Amino acid sequence: MKRHILRAISVTLLPVALLLSLACDRDSGASQSRIAVGSWYSLLIKPDGSLWAWGYNEYGQLGLGDTENRNTPVQMGTAKGWEAVSAGSQYTMALKADGSLWAWGKNEYAQLGLGDTENRSAPAQVGTAKDWKAVSAGDNHTVALKTDGSLWAWGRNRYGQLGIGDTTDRNAPIQVGTAKNWKTVSADAYYTLALKTDGSLWAWGNNSNGQLGLGDTTDRNAPIQVGTAKNWKAVSAGGSHPVALKADGSLWAWGDNALGLLCNGSRTNSTTPICVDDNSKDWKAVSAAHIHCMALKADGSLWVWGGNDFGQLGLGNVLEPILFPVQVDVR
Repeated sequence: MKRHILRAISVTLLPVALLLSLACDRDSGASQSRIAVGSWYSLLIKPDGSLWAWGYNEYGQLGLGDTENRNTPVQMGTAKGWEAVSAGSQYTMALKADGSLWAWGKNEYAQLGLGDTENRSAPAQVGTAKDWKAVSAGDNHTVALKTDGSLWAWGRNRYGQLGIGDTTDRNAPIQVGTAKNWKTVSADAYYTLALKTDGSLWAWGNNSNGQLGLGDTTDRNAPIQVGTAKNWKAVSAGGSHPVALKADGSLWAWGDNALGLLCNGSRTNSTTPICVDDNSKDWKAVSAAHIHCMALKADGSLWVWGGNDFGQLGLGNVLEPILFPVQVDVR
């Protein structure tokens, strides 16, 4: 069975053909995540299955067995069985082709799922199971799917972001409810979003900016359905402003809008999903980061919006927030 990592990928600019192949699964809308970007570090799985890492490494998040920073890509060991990777704030989760799940880096809140809070500078297997299908690393909590459709979570749980009905941290995987019809999941700072196989969208965790899309700002510690629609195709939890696609190709956003991330020309938050560009229904893939978003259309064009203080939108010297999707000239 094909396995995927589901994580919002924050990149400044990539060739469109490459970005499209990496960011979109034609069947599920899930991120392939052969690439991943954490806080000041990056990872890449090459076609031969080798895993490469570079950047900030204070907590061993590069998986190289030490805590030395790297300014060029370095292969992580000699293994070539890596299939997908997801970067959290300062830690990394990855899947191998045999269905095993691996973790390394910062572990302050037990986000590695290894039963303790000790950092790791090299990959350590999470349990012995080999039926993992997908994983998403948030800031300090992790959520993952198994091949039977069950959903699992561990790590920090202050706002109920694990979805297990309480706010107590967990240091090893614990199942979220009993349902086995989960399709894809995306975790960010303190909340989680997921899709079921019936196309319904579910949310839980911190909701201070309405990022759960439930019409209010009340936190939830267990999954609750977002509206009644059952035509959701993909979702990306970024900062406090999720973005999602529906099966008809429409693009939706909600939550924090201080930087215009909801693309409605205002700076007003929305506690329910709103359609981005009502006249366009040809969106193919989308990814939300902490203060900006990127999306692809079916024609391969790349569009960006949100904060641009570090040039992350790829629009040259424009530093002001962009309140509507703007096409990036990718040559």
